[in-house]
Amino acid sequence: MSTRGSKATKTASTSDRLRKENVLAYVSVPRHPARTVKKVKPKTPAVVEEVEEMSSPIATRSRRASSAVPSVTKKSTLKDVLPKQPSTSRVSSEPAAALKSVRASSLVPRTSTRIRRATPAIVDMEPPKLAQYAEEYRDLKRKRSTLEASVASFTEEKERKDRELKRRRIALDKEEMDMKKQKKHLETMKADLAARAEQLREREMVVENREEASRRPSIDNSEAALKFLEECFSCSLCCDIMACPTVLASSCGHSFCAMCILKWYFARFHIECNSWHTAVECPLCRASVRTPNTGYIPRTLESRPMMINRMAEGALQSFVDMLLKPGSSEPAPGKGKGKKKAVIDLDDPALEWREGGSARRDWIERGQKGKAKLQEVLSVWEKLTPAGFTNFKRSLDA
Repeated sequence: MSTRGSKATKTASTSDRLRKENVLAYVSVPRHPARTVKKVKPKTPAVVEEVEEMSSPIATRSRRASSAVPSVTKKSTLKDVLPKQPSTSRVSSEPAAALKSVRASSLVPRTSTRIRRATPAIVDMEPPKLAQYAEEYRDLKRKRSTLEASVASFTEEKERKDRELKRRRIALDKEEMDMKKQKKHLETMKADLAARAEQLREREMVVENREEASRRPSIDNSEAALKFLEECFSCSLCCDIMACPTVLASSCGHSFCAMCILKWYFARFHIECNSWHTAVECPLCRASVRTPNTGYIPRTLESRPMMINRMAEGALQSFVDMLLKPGSSEPAPGKGKGKKKAVIDLDDPALEWREGGSARRDWIERGQKGKAKLQEVLSVWEKLTPAGFTNFKRSLDA
């Protein structure tokens, strides 16, 4: 009786010791299968079953708790419980290979021996936070869509402006080329005009010299000056010195008094038909003088039949002014002692052309009247109607 109890006690102590050693050896096995494991002692069926219960869910552990340690009450020896000791060769590094060697024994049932790594369970977030995150995500998505649309719009606008700038640049380049050509043309015209202005200046100097020579004739006395006026500035119609010299628009260029040529010209105007029937000719050389079409309105300035001869008017005025002052015909000195007394020669023909003389007054009146009438008809010449021509003819008593 004591022997059997001592054997059972030895068997139990040996099983506990082996179980502890095997569990410690199993726990120290690394997770990575590629690495080698130190030599461990084979596990007993009780240890294997306990390891499986540790790696299995809680429900399985409670079910296998009763079979973790072999019952001592069974009549089995330590030789039957423990498997044969393996050789001291190198054990496989993988835990699955060690478990297969244990399952080969008839005492361990074939069960799943895969050891799973315990992972923490997913903790559900609070619903308000999830809703807040979802709303923020949607807002960010909307903002991203808005930004992408803005970027696309800005890109399109930039491309459009680039095209517009390119078109403007081309237009400006073309305009610049045109302006350069125009500038070159204007410079050429400017040089041409400068050359023409120089030529005109030379001609004006020649004309001024001639006018100066004509204004200062070599006249010794007033009689010779008056004779020069009568020969060069006499009107062919009134046979008097011209008042307001007026030249006809003809090829001859003869000049007459303004009032004389107006009366002569409008004397050929027919009141019945309000027109000129016959051709108008120069009183001196019979050169043709243009006549306007009374029914055509408006008329051009070139259709005017006469105009004031400015050059002849200036020369005539200078000679008349020479007659105004007693030039070489100075008054004769008085006889006897004392102051010299001026003696007026009543037989001097230039006496009437001096200040207050009758000839001078008549010449000034005729000139003013003729100039006024000529300016009156020429100012309305472009729009003068046939009735206007008739009224002007009657005002002249032509």
